[in-house]
Amino acid sequence: MRSSSAPRLVSIACLTALLISTHSPLSLASLPVSPSPHFLIASSTRPLTPSPPSLTSPSLIAQSPHSSLPRSVNIRVRRTIARETQIPASRLRIVAATQETWRDGCLGLGRPAEGCLAALVPGWRVTVNHGSQTWIYRSDGTGRSLRQESQTGSSALSQEVGDRVLAMAARESGIAVERLRITQAEEKTWDGCLGIETGVAMCPQIAIFGWRLVVTGNGKSWVYHSNGDGSEVRLNRFATTTLEGLRFFSDLTAPLEDQVLFRSTASGGIAGYTYETVLMKSGQVMRSLLQADEATFPPRLHRVSKAQVEAFEKLLQHFRLFDRLSYTTPQPVPDAIMVTLTSPVGTTQYSDAVADQLPPDLQAIVEAWGAIADNR
Repeated sequence: MRSSSAPRLVSIACLTALLISTHSPLSLASLPVSPSPHFLIASSTRPLTPSPPSLTSPSLIAQSPHSSLPRSVNIRVRRTIARETQIPASRLRIVAATQETWRDGCLGLGRPAEGCLAALVPGWRVTVNHGSQTWIYRSDGTGRSLRQESQTGSSALSQEVGDRVLAMAARESGIAVERLRITQAEEKTWDGCLGIETGVAMCPQIAIFGWRLVVTGNGKSWVYHSNGDGSEVRLNRFATTTLEGLRFFSDLTAPLEDQVLFRSTASGGIAGYTYETVLMKSGQVMRSLLQADEATFPPRLHRVSKAQVEAFEKLLQHFRLFDRLSYTTPQPVPDAIMVTLTSPVGTTQYSDAVADQLPPDLQAIVEAWGAIADNR
């Protein structure tokens, strides 16, 4: 009995090893974008070529997107895309999902100046489709941490729109158009005011396809909003900065819970720790060291006054105009701390190396938040 069953067990084991070793996760390539001779998009929220799977530990098993993908990841990915594109989440279809083990806390998509937790993170690589568009997202096991890997199928910024935006920037800045360039561009769906209220009249609640762009020149960056053909262009003066290291970022932190008014995370520095500070609508403030044992590093709690909370809420009225804008140095700075700020209407981030070069309205928010977080 023993002698006859042993070869059978060995054969099954060999066959299983062969199937696992030949598996590789699904990978999609992005569409190439031809550069225009009149303006250059140096980078965008969508990498032109997805990061190769070799940057991560290989998947162990390819999972069916409908049977094994956690519901929390499924919902988070589709809601994120829906928020960015105005496509109803119900129309977004998950066509592939594979289990992955990411190499760090940034899910293998860390930026040059970002401090990423050096730990293996089990998670998912999710491919979503709608018509001709495809998105690829990376997540941790629950969907709390989410980053966009690539997107294909979107239309490219036309030369006509680019030329009109550069002409507007040249007129408003007094800088020759030859010294200006478009470094970032992304599709947006605006309201009747292109996302920038004038204060004169209510904005029509209509959907206008358009663009958000970053123009740089002479050590400064401007953010512009336009409609689809560039016939209407508006400057987002709130986000303009005396800094060339301004770009969009596509990763979105977990949404705030109902009773949370504001949250910040700070990561990097010499120690490489990540701290999270949360302000509740009640005025309670909690500061925690993430990935730490609460018995050894318990959260720090304090409370601020109702007047402080109300004053801070007023400062946040234009926070959405900084949504997914990252203020960093053009070149990496060793031991820099990346700070991510999140409100119910948007998320922005900056490097502490350029804190004094942030737009005035954002600086005011950062200063007020520092007083709240430190209980000053």
